[in-house]
Amino acid sequence: MKNYLSLLFFLVFYQAIYSQQDQGVFSINGVSTSTTMVTCNEGNIPFTFITPYNYCESAVTYSFQLIKDGSVVQSQSFNGNQSGAACVYDTNGNLITVPPIIGSFGIENPAPGTYKVHYKATFGITLIEYDSNSIVLTNPFYGTYLGCGNCYENSGSWCHDDVRVFDFEADSLLYVLMDSGLMYKVKKNYGTGYNMLAIDDDTLNSLPGYDYIIGYQNFEEKINAVEYTADGKLLIGFDDGKILKINGLGGGGMNMFAVNESNSNFSGIAGYSYYSGSHKFNSAVTEIKQVNGVTFVCLSSGKILKVNGSGGSGLNLFAISENSNGFTGLNGYNYYIGHAYFSSSVFRIFSNSVHTFFSFDNNKLLKINQTGGGGMNMFAVNETNGGFSGISGYNYYIGHTQLSGKVIDMEFQGAYTTLGFSNGKLLKVNGTGGSGMNMFAVDETASGFNPISGYNYYVGQANYSSGVKEILSIPANGVTKPITFITFENGKLLKSSGIGGSGMNMYNATETSLGFVTTSTGYTQYVLGSSNFDVEPTDIAYIPSSKQTVLCFNNRKAFKSMGVGGTGYNCFAVSQEDIGFAPLYGYNYVVGTQVFPCDKKFIFHRTSEDLKDSTESKISASVNDAIQIINPFSNELTIDFSQIDANKKAAIQINNMNGQIIYEDDSYFNDEIINTSHWAKGVYICVISIDGVSHHKKIIKN
Repeated sequence: MKNYLSLLFFLVFYQAIYSQQDQGVFSINGVSTSTTMVTCNEGNIPFTFITPYNYCESAVTYSFQLIKDGSVVQSQSFNGNQSGAACVYDTNGNLITVPPIIGSFGIENPAPGTYKVHYKATFGITLIEYDSNSIVLTNPFYGTYLGCGNCYENSGSWCHDDVRVFDFEADSLLYVLMDSGLMYKVKKNYGTGYNMLAIDDDTLNSLPGYDYIIGYQNFEEKINAVEYTADGKLLIGFDDGKILKINGLGGGGMNMFAVNESNSNFSGIAGYSYYSGSHKFNSAVTEIKQVNGVTFVCLSSGKILKVNGSGGSGLNLFAISENSNGFTGLNGYNYYIGHAYFSSSVFRIFSNSVHTFFSFDNNKLLKINQTGGGGMNMFAVNETNGGFSGISGYNYYIGHTQLSGKVIDMEFQGAYTTLGFSNGKLLKVNGTGGSGMNMFAVDETASGFNPISGYNYYVGQANYSSGVKEILSIPANGVTKPITFITFENGKLLKSSGIGGSGMNMYNATETSLGFVTTSTGYTQYVLGSSNFDVEPTDIAYIPSSKQTVLCFNNRKAFKSMGVGGTGYNCFAVSQEDIGFAPLYGYNYVVGTQVFPCDKKFIFHRTSEDLKDSTESKISASVNDAIQIINPFSNELTIDFSQIDANKKAAIQINNMNGQIIYEDDSYFNDEIINTSHWAKGVYICVISIDGVSHHKKIIKN
């Protein structure tokens, strides 16, 4: 007996099961260092396991406590009797089975802090007690298992979104998921790593222990336009014709604007002053732009409304009456200035305060002096099939053009203006061009533009294989020297020195399958670098206060880079991954990445053109909406299949965070009720297969 107790007293431990080397008693994914990096992959557990050598000794009881900053987070106990079935010996009495997993702390999204495991083995008396080495869990790039919820339920290929980022206020950024109607106000100096905003994709709020999110708002309708006015008001235009006016960027928490939304309009919640006013138009709001103290609101019907400042307050904040031809102002109010009505809706408005451009969905481009006039037909133009003509006696109209592509973006770059078109062409002109029909004095060809003799508006051009998404110029006071970023629908990005040169191929760039390279070293080398992303970029922004560049994409992903990246192919040195972006080894441009939660309601707002996804993706969307799971759960897990066709072939599989299958069933009724009283508390992955298509859902036992 004495020898037996002595043997037990000298208990030693195996390392964590995923580790290949001796890393100590306690490890996180096999690493026991002062700063631990945890990857976010299926099957990994941030706090892994401890296994004693003599796990088959039935008389010994083991207990484990996970301690964070001196407080017990979780406790577990294990008796050797429980592993009897796993204890297999050879004919010589040697144990040949692999130790079971013991002391597995599967904590989802663990908060930063100092952790250790306290181990105790007893056999009537305490045989041994031991504290593991300390693990300081920070938020490095592969950080703290953040975003792992996004790896599962939000991984469907159908879940795309037009993500934008706005730098409106000194202390915050506004991220907008345009299709979903979801807005996040975050601290400008926010976090790093995967899920850099620390969003819980189940609640849409901050993860415990993080405060990067100031507030968020989840609207019922697709957002088409966002504008921040000179008087500190946020105007949001929706696909159903509503427009909402907020004081500043609102408050914090869920429903940061403190509004109630209905089909007809918005109203403020008593006790809050964020809501300022709203209105409901007869067609979708497509663009909002404030120029020289007046605000333009453009509608899908082709109407344009012009108001003083940002309008007033209440349910008809512009004090207007809408009719089939436009608008009239209500007596006693001075918000309404004028309106116009065109054959196509305005896609975008661009202005340098002296001239204002209206880019239409039918490829027309109209140029007016400042903001035009008032009343009906406030621009004093007649519209024709080929463009516009000015009305005698008025000086609002300056010129127009109609080319083969729609003007997607215009960047005013000092003495020049660069235009990017939906067909991949770019045109650079002196000033803002000229006047009259064909105000840029160019003849368009299949490959670009030719200047018309006798005019000096044309400076240069380029022609690429995919439509332009955005042109972003960063002046010399923002970075070491001025640069221009151009993004394209096919995922490519061109980084150019300054604003490029002149003539055909004004960036001296040759397009390749990977991006762009300098065409000829005999000319000025404008190409600084390029990238080729897997999906379409939707926004690129430079944040001067933090000297960071943020890129957003139409698959709900975004990343932030310190500075403006580097040179060559893949100028941001990113590795593109399912859960975001990671920096390439040896590079540190990418400091954080985000996959935003997928709000499935937006699927009903997409157009038929947008919904050219696979049949499987559409099925995935509808099934995810139809299957209801009571989550979190305690001693019973209920899965409601009542909305699924009973003729479909279905199967359920539930895995723990080690990847082990703990429940399977290939038949179901309207409700599947599973006894979970013997399950450990923690996170599980429920995999539901309907006709061979799998749907993943993160579930939590309390």
